[in-house]
Amino acid sequence: MNSRGWKCWAALAGAAVAPVVSSFIATPLWAAPTLSFTDEGVAHDLFGDTAVGYTGWLLTVTADPGHTMDAVDLGPNTASKFGIFGSLLQDWVPGKKFTTPTPVLADQNGGAYGIDTHVLGAGLVSLIGTPVEDNNRLVPAGSGLNNDPSDAFGTGSYLRANITFNAPATGSVPLAYLVLPSGASPVYSMEIHEDGGVFDLQSIIPPPITPAHNIVWRNNYPGGEPSSYGTNYQFTFITHNDNGTYSPGLLNLPPIGGQYPSEFYMVGHGFSASNPQEVWALNLKVNGVDPTAAQALQIVNDINHDNVGVTATLVSGAYAGLFPGYDVLLYSSGNGTDEWLAIDFSRETSVSGVTVANVAVTVPEPTAIAPIVIATALAAVARRDRKSSDA
Repeated sequence: MNSRGWKCWAALAGAAVAPVVSSFIATPLWAAPTLSFTDEGVAHDLFGDTAVGYTGWLLTVTADPGHTMDAVDLGPNTASKFGIFGSLLQDWVPGKKFTTPTPVLADQNGGAYGIDTHVLGAGLVSLIGTPVEDNNRLVPAGSGLNNDPSDAFGTGSYLRANITFNAPATGSVPLAYLVLPSGASPVYSMEIHEDGGVFDLQSIIPPPITPAHNIVWRNNYPGGEPSSYGTNYQFTFITHNDNGTYSPGLLNLPPIGGQYPSEFYMVGHGFSASNPQEVWALNLKVNGVDPTAAQALQIVNDINHDNVGVTATLVSGAYAGLFPGYDVLLYSSGNGTDEWLAIDFSRETSVSGVTVANVAVTVPEPTAIAPIVIATALAAVARRDRKSSDA
């Protein structure tokens, strides 16, 4: 069995150790179940990997004496105020076409995934929906870790899950294992359902709700601005009033520092309320030249694995004539509302050097593509400091 197969098997088997070094009790907003965080020491795994400068923490929830717990709401999606937050070390599973997140495992410090932040499954809990977490897939500097065929290490900013207990829980239940920079305290906001009521527990006021950072992110405007995506290009297209059809809007992206951008965001205006689907088109470059067919297909596959709100395809059919030279279509459904589109191809790890030369958008019509009428394209100038505005 190769290292990846052994690691996945060990994770399912629940290999774990629990050395207790120190712990502290979280203070709820009012009388409620309690949380404890146990310091399990320097984060390391079963295979000899050690995360230098990182500590493993065990999060345990304890019911009030004489009461039982039914559920814990750690946030059902990325828009929730609930969750566990911080610079959370992640260890996802690489694959040929995409990388698989690891939000639910049995391991604690010293187990197969002792260098990964996750909800503890262990047969004690059930999950409503799919837990969500993020991972920039960039190995933290100085951590001593390396990405390889078995590991896709990186830093995430949140862990969210909607948890129910398989049976009413009394006493203490291990809930999550967290890997944080040494010296950092866990930050959380959650709702615990007990037979005596529903209780909010939080360490601090929850951080502002911001979009997850993906290769592509789309959401309705004016929801949370995806300002962590760098330059804001304001992109506008309008109705052709003579015949009521909608025209494609075209935007030639001005280079930044002499290079086409790999990371930016924009807002599209003027979509059709009668046709809720919008189609964005991307003209891509790979290291300054057009992508090969294989590269374009790989980029489509990676977008479909790491996005919010779109489905990616290759440009084909009538769209190939409408957008000559473009490579990727992004289909979204915004119900006719204005919408944000944010792109970050620095997250594209299968094909390096991806940038965007042009962006276009249109509204498909039932029988034909609308005639081209160029509207307005404005390029805003403010470059956001990503370090001060991470989403």
